[in-house]
Amino acid sequence: ITGGPAWAKLGSTNFIPSAFAAQSGTHSGWTLGGGAEYQLTPNWIAGLEYRYSSYQSKRYVYAGPVDVDLKTNSVMARLSYLFH
Repeated sequence: ITGGPAWAKLGSTNFIPSAFAAQSGTHSGWTLGGGAEYQLTPNWIAGLEYRYSSYQSKRYVYAGPVDVDLKTNSVMARLSYLFH
């Protein structure tokens, strides 16, 4: 299990075409997740992790207001080799 504070930096190129003046902001929030690992052989380990993150809402103004309410879900798979 993992969790704690999280930050995401968004710029206007992430969600608005570049026809308007560039804006950016840092969104603070939190993250929580968990995962598991399995030893396939004495040297190889496979793992899978899921993480949910939620960030504060912010309003950006272009031709009109744009409210950004950022939430992410991520899944990461990994394969590790142990050197003995």
